[in-house]
Amino acid sequence: MEMKGNTVLITGGGAGIGLALAKELLARNNEVVVCDLQQEKLDAAKKQLPRIGTILCDVNSPRDREALLLTVQKDYPRLNIFVNNAGVVSWNNFLAPAPDLPERISLEVNTNLLAPMELTRLFLPQLLQGSKSALVNITSGLAYVPLAQEPIYCAAKAGLHSFSQSIRYQLKDTPVKVVEILSSWVDTDMARKVEADKMTTERVVKEILRGMEKDQEEIRIGKINVLYFMSRLAPHWMFKNLNDHTPAHQD
Repeated sequence: MEMKGNTVLITGGGAGIGLALAKELLARNNEVVVCDLQQEKLDAAKKQLPRIGTILCDVNSPRDREALLLTVQKDYPRLNIFVNNAGVVSWNNFLAPAPDLPERISLEVNTNLLAPMELTRLFLPQLLQGSKSALVNITSGLAYVPLAQEPIYCAAKAGLHSFSQSIRYQLKDTPVKVVEILSSWVDTDMARKVEADKMTTERVVKEILRGMEKDQEEIRIGKINVLYFMSRLAPHWMFKNLNDHTPAHQD
């Protein structure tokens, strides 16, 4: 897929990978709009990237999702790439649950799985109108091998991985490509408490765009290719090795 001359919407695009992706896409002469839950992030993004479009939106709100669709249909009718990037994570011990564990479960499952599915349902008719479109889902290498300290996040991302495979097959005879991005730890606010080697957002974005230009369906970034193959060759060993070597963490 040619990564210029597109109209792109990125959820959770006010910071992190979403903002870095928006910056690179703008530099490649694409029209880019980001939505985010926090107005201050959108204002900062607009200050940094004056050509970017911004929309305030809580992807977990059915009303906000409908409003996002109407705004995009009106202001960005040529939309042909939709990026489900918004995400949230927390570390949870079900043996010593935090008082807000029910709220964490709801937030993580809704943000990381249900919202992308609903947004796909809403925006797919618009994507199908183009001659060359893409639905891009940002999941995680932990969709292959879960980290026990992030049980909700990993379950939701594994669900989005499965959904990506299914919807790709449904769309195989259409102009819409389904691309899944699976990376290891990235140096963003979401991973600030993780004690591990982290990739820069710039490196991640370069690999995303390189993979999309090559029409890759699953773009595995960093060490995820190793994780993927080892999870197939020795799944129990890979799970134990990952979890035994991850430092304990408390929110």
